[in-house]
Amino acid sequence: MKTVYFLGAGFSVPFGLPTMNEFLPFADSCSRLDQPADREFLGGLLLDSRRANSFLESSPFNIEDILSFAIMADRLGLTGDKPHGPRVIEILRRVYTSVQNKVAYWSDLSKCKHLFNQKLDYSVITTNYDLNIECALLSARRGRCNPGGLIFKETPRHQPSDFMYDAHGLPIYKLHGSVNWYLPEERDYDQSEIEVDNGIIQGVEADGAGHHLEYKVPFVCLQNVHAPREAIIIPPSFLKPELVPAMRKVWQGAAKELETASRAVFIGYSFPPSDTEMMYFLARAFAENQGLRSIHIVDPRADEIEKNLTGPESRYGSHFKRFLRIHPHGWEEMCKCKPSLHENV
Repeated sequence: MKTVYFLGAGFSVPFGLPTMNEFLPFADSCSRLDQPADREFLGGLLLDSRRANSFLESSPFNIEDILSFAIMADRLGLTGDKPHGPRVIEILRRVYTSVQNKVAYWSDLSKCKHLFNQKLDYSVITTNYDLNIECALLSARRGRCNPGGLIFKETPRHQPSDFMYDAHGLPIYKLHGSVNWYLPEERDYDQSEIEVDNGIIQGVEADGAGHHLEYKVPFVCLQNVHAPREAIIIPPSFLKPELVPAMRKVWQGAAKELETASRAVFIGYSFPPSDTEMMYFLARAFAENQGLRSIHIVDPRADEIEKNLTGPESRYGSHFKRFLRIHPHGWEEMCKCKPSLHENV
């Protein structure tokens, strides 16, 4: 039985990262942002979104609405020679490389040790930019990952103690890009090629009592690390950009995984009604699947998500609804109940 795990923002909440609805409060206190300049920039986007409510009803605190207005301003040439898009991507990169406690980070990943069974035939798809899934699999001794079948080369900026990616590792399809992915600097490169900050850094940090504590984190999560170029990140917006060739390959690979899955397990993904692109992506992939037996939703709000998916305004079809299995718990809570999550679903 082949299982595809589809991870949304809720997967990374136990590691201290925000969902889209919590993004702005988190960013206000994020130590990795260039304060106060970044905070003023986000405040300006928020003000633009509020003004737009005169003509378009939207939530002034919904990051998807706010960034949609920002990206539309870029498209219309309203931002001059300082487009919002690149700065938004850099802010997203900094926020989602935030580590609350470097010393606790690697041990916190042990929450995932029962998430994936070693004997299970599985693959992973995620909408997250962060590196928690790569590090969790490495920490749980499930091996290194392959970034969605892409050809990758490392950006040699440090001396790592370990690596997250391996060409023969478990494919991880990151549909919205990643905080450590960049297009190659040279113009002539393979269309499925990316550069990555691949390394894990091990170091020592002194606490307030003078004790020296070991830590282990991805290189890009260190406080003083800057991106060599703009990261390959698709901002959360209603207005999806044209995918670079490398990202098209990631989406194609993810679709093939869903086409051959016996079951799909959605963890921390809320199926937002506004994300019509994802709805059509899932429908198109599942439509080609003859062996699909169940679709599981693991989320504390699973009952609410089910109502949205099966209610009169839902655009999901009867086959999709019939396959649904609901688990109204966080994934870490389910992992405590049995040796592995797959036994619960």
